[in-house]
Amino acid sequence: MVKVLNGLAVFFIVVGIVSGIILGNDGADGFRWGAALTWWVSGIVTGILFFAVAIILDYVEDTNARVRNLEYELILKNASRPAPTNRGNAKADLNKLRGLRLGNPED
Repeated sequence: MVKVLNGLAVFFIVVGIVSGIILGNDGADGFRWGAALTWWVSGIVTGILFFAVAIILDYVEDTNARVRNLEYELILKNASRPAPTNRGNAKADLNKLRGLRLGNPED
């Protein structure tokens, strides 16, 4: 979108300058500076406005990308870590607990 706005800005500046030259030479009594200056100024002002909007949009896109990156990093930082799937290689022998009784030790 920024490239489109920059292209339109250049287009409006060029069209304003060319139109000013063409319409300035249109007069029978010589070059009409009023008509030429009107088109030149309007073309340049329109082009500058489109350049300004393109720069603002570029900054907004950059800020949006930075915020999304920070949000992603915070989500990764605060996310609970998954339980490990490998519990180790301990091979306990449960036969040693065969006579163990749980409960009141006085029994």
